Amino acid sequence: MENQETQYTFKGKAYTAKETNKIGLDDIVCINGIVGYFDALLSDNVILLDESGNEHYIERIAIQDVYLLHRFLSGNKTGISIGELKEAE
Repeated sequence: MENQETQYTFKGKAYTAKETNKIGLDDIVCINGIVGYFDALLSDNVILLDESGNEHYIERIAIQDVYLLHRFLSGNKTGISIGELKEAE
């Protein structure tokens, strides 16, 4: 069986979803099927900013799937591991 790559479109550009162990602020990600910029990490939520400018508050304990679509900056010091991301403080 072949691996199927999942494609997402964000702001008119196609991205291939990649599994990752870390994401950082301003990376383009897909969390629980919502695509957007990783905008903020709060104690109980993360905020994704979608292509229409809408903020999506996602409870950290409800996070199931996280995919990286585009890394904003290589060596981004604002990164958080997916394991830590899923744990509310």
